[in-house]
Amino acid sequence: MSGTGVNPSGIDTCAQAAVNSTATAITTAFHARTEFLPAGRGRRSTRCEGVTVCTKFDSSNVSTVTTSADTDTRGTIAHEPLPWWRSPLNVTLAAVVLVVIGFAIGTFLPRGDDPTVHNEVDTGFLQDMRVHHEQAITMAIVYRGIASVDREPLDPVLRTIALEIHMSQGVEVGRIVQLLRLFGEAETNESGQTMGWMGHPMPLEEMPGLASDEDLDRLHAARGAEADRLFGTLMIAHHRGGVEMAEYAAENAANPEVRALARSMVTGQSGEIAELESILSR
Repeated sequence: MSGTGVNPSGIDTCAQAAVNSTATAITTAFHARTEFLPAGRGRRSTRCEGVTVCTKFDSSNVSTVTTSADTDTRGTIAHEPLPWWRSPLNVTLAAVVLVVIGFAIGTFLPRGDDPTVHNEVDTGFLQDMRVHHEQAITMAIVYRGIASVDREPLDPVLRTIALEIHMSQGVEVGRIVQLLRLFGEAETNESGQTMGWMGHPMPLEEMPGLASDEDLDRLHAARGAEADRLFGTLMIAHHRGGVEMAEYAAENAANPEVRALARSMVTGQSGEIAELESILSR
């Protein structure tokens, strides 16, 4: 604000006012809606829409004050209402509403990845593969135990493969049991029949790749190179039967995790078959 020699008894004017011959004519840049407001003694305050030009003058002195749009000479600024999206309160409320809606959708709408979904293939595969795996673990333990009762060494690579079978299939058996519990199914096949989930039920002892009791007795009695050969031969047949079962489950099981587990078995056991065949061909 600027001014010179304002007399307290002077008069203020704004917007389309004319002064006497010693003053300068003052006009506003925009349309005027002049509202005279109470002011201090000897002064008048003017509020205009647009640019406000106020002149205080007396017979000898003139001073001019210019204020911005929607500002009165008392220093009060009139604010236009903010759009709703620029209001901090409205933005916060909108965010809260979105969070609540998202929570409701995630909680109450049905999910497409139900972890308990399964069919007879899932159940039958898991139950029969548990039996299959447990025999493979038994064969690995028997083979590795031969070294502790006989001075003739076993093939070190075969011993490593036997240890890998023991560990990996032991972990898979644990996961098989967990899945069967999740599905609310029996942890073992109690029907006495296997492979019904593949469409051709058979007695347990005829499960593909399963070694007979006589085969296991021969493995117990074998030593040295004979033990190597017998273990490798039995495990190749065992894995081939397991791959056949896993391939079917990978295509026909309903549960995504069961299908993934079956595919993992196909990959792992196929690799071990190739490695065992390579060792036995030396």
